[in-house]
Amino acid sequence: AFSSHQRQLAIADKRIAAVSLADDLLSNMTVGGSQLAAPMRGLIPGRPNWFWQTSVVGTTLPMGVPLQVIRLQVVESKPDGTLHVLTSVDLVEPIS
Repeated sequence: AFSSHQRQLAIADKRIAAVSLADDLLSNMTVGGSQLAAPMRGLIPGRPNWFWQTSVVGTTLPMGVPLQVIRLQVVESKPDGTLHVLTSVDLVEPIS
């Protein structure tokens, strides 16, 4: 039970750190009212096996306004090569 608890705590700590990183990334990427670009990818300093990525996951046209849904993810690359999404945020932006 103790090792299971320790594993769950480690996962929770990673997710909390990933949410904080995503918040910082969004703040930096959208400074001055600029739009989030996609697709993009970058490394996360201090976390050698973590990276962030953006992608367009959809478009919509509500009331004649063209919008796109952009997803920002913080991802961990595991030693076996698998990828684990730690957090994901979807933003809706006008298509320019």
